[in-house]
Amino acid sequence: MHARTGGNPLFISESIQLLADGSRLRVPLRSVQEVIRERLAPLPRACRDALEVAAVLGREFEYPPLAAALRTSPEGAVAVLDPAVTARLVAPAGSRAGSYRFAHTLIRDAVEDQLAPSRRTDLHARAFAALRDTGWGQASDLAYHAVRARPRVGDEVATAAARSAAEAADRLLAFADAAEWWRTAIALARRPDGLDTDLELRLGRSLLLAGRVDQARSHFETGLVTLRCMRALANAAAGQHADATDEIEALAADGFAALPRDSLYLASLAILAEAAVTCQAADLARLILAALTPYRSRNLIQGVPVGWGAADWYIARLQWLTGRHGDASRSAATARRLHRRWGAEGLGDPLASLGRDPASAPLSRRESEVIGLLASGRENAEMAAALGVSVHTIERHVANIFLKIGVRNRAEATAWAHRRGIAG
Repeated sequence: MHARTGGNPLFISESIQLLADGSRLRVPLRSVQEVIRERLAPLPRACRDALEVAAVLGREFEYPPLAAALRTSPEGAVAVLDPAVTARLVAPAGSRAGSYRFAHTLIRDAVEDQLAPSRRTDLHARAFAALRDTGWGQASDLAYHAVRARPRVGDEVATAAARSAAEAADRLLAFADAAEWWRTAIALARRPDGLDTDLELRLGRSLLLAGRVDQARSHFETGLVTLRCMRALANAAAGQHADATDEIEALAADGFAALPRDSLYLASLAILAEAAVTCQAADLARLILAALTPYRSRNLIQGVPVGWGAADWYIARLQWLTGRHGDASRSAATARRLHRRWGAEGLGDPLASLGRDPASAPLSRRESEVIGLLASGRENAEMAAALGVSVHTIERHVANIFLKIGVRNRAEATAWAHRRGIAG
């Protein structure tokens, strides 16, 4: 048995289980996948159907979406899995009744690999509808299934799901994940003119906040005013201050006449404010401050929409740069109060990166581990694998870290970690 299986523990255990079930093999099985398929063959058709749906849902799955996808009752979904549980192909997960897990990821892979493309597409469509209708799916789960079910659900639905996943990731400050979903949405929503400026702007913003400055700049095409503002910010973040200040000066001419007074106006001022602060351009900061001050206590919402936070956040930074430190502290306090009310504490202290340390709480041991991995360039999924936790847990840790240390994106967090010698 050891020689035939090459010593693969799963191959050995599955082969022993197959023989224990009374099978008589005419020819030696050459892979663990073949053994698993032999184990699946005696199961009732309804059980195999349920396993196929479960394999599409993931290694771990719950009975409500399984039942919805099978178009049966919850009790029926649990009952139909009993033969697979008896065969030790799946097992209850944890102490929660109705929560299941494939005994090994290769078992799930073997079930999914035998699906014909049309069958797989159909099951992804059913999984998408089931997760959506039962409320069990995260936005990223829904998008994953919708994209793979495009022939059934249509490009419009798949694009909307990808956008929702990107927006959810942005809200969780998982900007690298958000960028991937924005890329997916752009690929699915190709327009005749080849450019969806709203989506390109969203992708550029997520890349910028993820610290991928060079990639962000490539998405801020010339033409639209808001994209020019974002290009100025990207140039400033990349250290190309001359290009950034030239762009700001051009947009600020004649009382910001180049900025249409539309739903993008205040967001454009906020972007230019950040660019001016990054460049330490005090003269330009005074111009932007004068334009932005009438909008104190406003939540700056871009028409896409994108939330940029309270106007006071940017006012505080501009006031600090122009030497009005007392006014800056008061504006910063107003911004923090508004952000707490709006559930946007993750934007942090506006003065934290301007030479004043935020009053931050100490990081926990796990948070220190997370920021060390983040500072070494790990993505959320990689950090989750390294620490043995879920991606959602990592997202919560990252959000808490940003709030504690007073930063707004991964680039600032990485710089913070390197200054303190805790980078991984």
